[in-house]
Amino acid sequence: MEAEAEGRSPEGVAYRVLEKQERLIGWQIASERAGFALKVLTALAGLAMAVALGLMALQASRAEGVVIEPFSVPPELAARGLTGQVLAAQLQDRLARLQAATYSVRPEASYSSGWGDEISVEIPSTGVSLGELQRFLRGWLGRETRIGGDAYRTADGRLAVTVRAAGGAGDEVTGAEAELPALLQGAAEKLYARTQPYRYAMYLQNRGRMDEARGVLGWLADNGTGRERAWSLAGLSRVEPDNRRALARARLATELAPELAEAWDARSRAASRMGLQPEEVAGLERFIALLKTRNRGGYSEQATAARMRAEEVLAIRRGDYLEARRFAQTTRRDGGNSTIRARALTAMAFDSAMLHEATLARRYVASAALETQPRDMTPGQYRASLERVLQQAAAGIEDWPLAQRHGELSMAALRADPGALSPEQLSINGAWPMQVRSLVFMGRLDEAGRMASDLPMDCMNCLLARATVAEAVGDRTAARRWYDATVRFNPNDWGPPERRGVMLLRFGRDPEGAIAAFRRAAELSPFFADPLEGWGEALMAKGDYRAAIKKFEQAAQRAPRWGRLHLQWGMALAKLGKTDEARVKWRAAATMDLSAADRAQVAALLQKRTT
Repeated sequence: MEAEAEGRSPEGVAYRVLEKQERLIGWQIASERAGFALKVLTALAGLAMAVALGLMALQASRAEGVVIEPFSVPPELAARGLTGQVLAAQLQDRLARLQAATYSVRPEASYSSGWGDEISVEIPSTGVSLGELQRFLRGWLGRETRIGGDAYRTADGRLAVTVRAAGGAGDEVTGAEAELPALLQGAAEKLYARTQPYRYAMYLQNRGRMDEARGVLGWLADNGTGRERAWSLAGLSRVEPDNRRALARARLATELAPELAEAWDARSRAASRMGLQPEEVAGLERFIALLKTRNRGGYSEQATAARMRAEEVLAIRRGDYLEARRFAQTTRRDGGNSTIRARALTAMAFDSAMLHEATLARRYVASAALETQPRDMTPGQYRASLERVLQQAAAGIEDWPLAQRHGELSMAALRADPGALSPEQLSINGAWPMQVRSLVFMGRLDEAGRMASDLPMDCMNCLLARATVAEAVGDRTAARRWYDATVRFNPNDWGPPERRGVMLLRFGRDPEGAIAAFRRAAELSPFFADPLEGWGEALMAKGDYRAAIKKFEQAAQRAPRWGRLHLQWGMALAKLGKTDEARVKWRAAATMDLSAADRAQVAALLQKRTT
């Protein structure tokens, strides 16, 4: 340092030591930098490992589904290729079929012990691996249902197959070795019933095993708590043959779980079976509102179709069958499976029948018959529902013999199906009251009276059938009493006043009374064409053809292809001397659906001018 200060060249041992020290400091700095970088990389690797483990743990905590472990099997079975893993795979196939055959609007997230959608077979491995770690985490943090089982020989040489879930009690089935597929099916059903009782009940219902389904749902309703019990009561209400008990169960379900949309759907259906329209409408509105606010993650295809059905029914209750048919058409277009399309086509057929478009209704029924029948209906119930629509289509064009025929076929389909509910319960709002009406318009009043007297007293349409017979035989006092009973039963339904207007006009020869009844029906159902058309016919009976034409114009906006409406409209125009305009209406009527009598009248009117 002195030499440097004096300007001399430094040399000697001290200088060489300082040079080496300078180089050493350089290496020490490089070493420190490399050590720091290594520490950073180690920290990053540790962080990455922690993140990876965290993600694995998060994924494992969300794991659900069924994992089937290889069975324990006798050596002779394994030697023939029936190893434990093969039996586990066969059980997997059967459980997957059971789950696929279970139709329910209930979302997976609502099950307290749901399986999820995945059913897999565990492949055993040896040693410690990433797969083993993932399996450990899923078992520790997840909700997987682990299933094990074994097959063994009994003392008499038969084969026994046992399956058990999560270490619980096993379910055993025995039989000959040749019956192994059936044994596995029986074991799968027992496991499904033990671990997924609600789904098993839906599976039984979808298979037409109604008594067994009611038994399982009844047990769940008696032993469940909270929302689980509410789900069971709602499901039981749908298959309960007694209308009063069905409604009571659905009401209890909504009390236990007011935010359960499907409970309100069950309540609206039960109220409909009883003819309690205000309660039905309130239930439908609540059902729709709850579905719209429910987590879309649990919004199943079936629930979407159910909401569209509810929207359609609400439109029907307003008498707006054009809007109802549009809802059903949307469901058919957007519905993913054949079952949903079958329901939508049936609804479209019914709405068309109520719009007096019988040909279109029959076409939709034919298409519905080609689809897969709804899984929650027996074959007899489905066939009966289609015949009921055809009955309504025939009644809509006043082809009463054909309506009676379809009514008989509907009842016959139910009687031939041992799995269906009783014809009496299913027909309270359907075929039987319409049969009474058909017999009345066919002039078979004694028959109609006997059938009406056999109908229950706790449904509006049954009381209305009694009123129809009384009006037809001229017993105005009794008719008034029965009509008043229907109004007390449901004061906001347009059906009783509309039906009373028809009977007063055709049998009572009382156009003033008919107009008052039609006016009330139109107030209750401003979108429904029938009261307006009847009102127009009553005005014609009084000779007020101009006013009648206005009513026909209003009715045509709601049912544009109603043949009889155009026939009567033309008659009113002809009475005012507007023959050319009348012929336009009659030609239009000739292209629409008409009864045989109305078609003959249209042909005669058009021929008369030609000749």
